[in-house]
Amino acid sequence: MRQTFSTTHSSDGEAVESDNSGLLLEILDNTYYHLTGTSPAHEGYRIHLLSTVDYWRVTDEEGAPPGHKAAAGWCCREKDDGSHMFVNADNLLPRALSIVFHEVGHSLHDILNPDQWREWSEEFEYPDEIRTWRAYVEAIAMAFEAANIRILGEQTGVETSGLPAGWHIPDSYIDSILTSPVTLPGSEVYGPEAYDRGRLLIWTSVLTDPELSHLRREFESNGRLSGSSLYEVFLKLVNMDGDEIVPYIDSVTPDDLSAVRQVVFDTVRQRYGLSGLDYPELSQGIYDSIVLP
Repeated sequence: MRQTFSTTHSSDGEAVESDNSGLLLEILDNTYYHLTGTSPAHEGYRIHLLSTVDYWRVTDEEGAPPGHKAAAGWCCREKDDGSHMFVNADNLLPRALSIVFHEVGHSLHDILNPDQWREWSEEFEYPDEIRTWRAYVEAIAMAFEAANIRILGEQTGVETSGLPAGWHIPDSYIDSILTSPVTLPGSEVYGPEAYDRGRLLIWTSVLTDPELSHLRREFESNGRLSGSSLYEVFLKLVNMDGDEIVPYIDSVTPDDLSAVRQVVFDTVRQRYGLSGLDYPELSQGIYDSIVLP
């Protein structure tokens, strides 16, 4: 579990995958097939698992925005041979997995609803609209990421939605999810507020969307959603038309979030002290599986 998943590069600049990266991609193949019924290779994903130095270099070579270097991964670069995504894989297994699951979620979004995927950057004229769209895009990727992490736990019997005894998430982190609608208009497009607003959208969709009431019942019965149920949330968001999104966000976001806040705090605290993780620091890679329904 303490392995990293870097690749090296040959002298001609071609990526050479390490044995460890093969293990990560095997896990992805298994969870992805369980959720979607197909394989990443079938969809044409080209996943580059890179050392930090190579990740920075390739990000420059691909002409990505400078801020992408500070990120753990990014996508999607469409080329003749498929959809390319780039991951800084100098991370422990759970973190490396979560990055790959997240970026693949973005790429699957593009495959399933390309018009919706591209609208956020091409159609909106005002900063607030762009930030709201960014939060929606991140909600989709985080739902897919957490769905895969949950499936991995279900298949292996490893606790992938909790923290070992003595470890907790600061209350301020959880509060930032609930205050994200207030901070979002003043945020950067790629700032943390977009991710927190995306997390809140997943929560409010499960708790308040009448079409997802069966998921709320599952959550209230089990204290969490299964991987397949989180994938259903992913599909709900992915399959909307672009002009439905802002009205949908408004419809599932209560004016008063105090009841939602209590549910979120109670849920996260119930996930403290759960067994299954060998090392506390490994929890950094499953953050969204811990803080989502």
